[in-house]
Amino acid sequence: MIRRLSYAVALVFGETYVFLQLTTMNIGSFIIILYVLIQQPYRVGYMNRLEVANEAIVLSLSYILWSLSDYQGSVDMKFQLGWLYCFVILVCVL
Repeated sequence: MIRRLSYAVALVFGETYVFLQLTTMNIGSFIIILYVLIQQPYRVGYMNRLEVANEAIVLSLSYILWSLSDYQGSVDMKFQLGWLYCFVILVCVL
């Protein structure tokens, strides 16, 4: 709940600060990965591994979002990374 609230605050109050939004997303995913690895909140082991894998995918996709923001000037690079982003999501869904 705190993670979603921090995302909402970053999106509403940091509307023009893409750096703040992406950093909040990266730190949130990293903290969740650390929490699951250290505390292992699920009783079944594969659920902990699945949660870490899901968060690792979210973290890697958030790294791609850095390149899709205004920090990357090349339109061709943004185009290719956009397709990579879509491909990773498609693989996760299937």
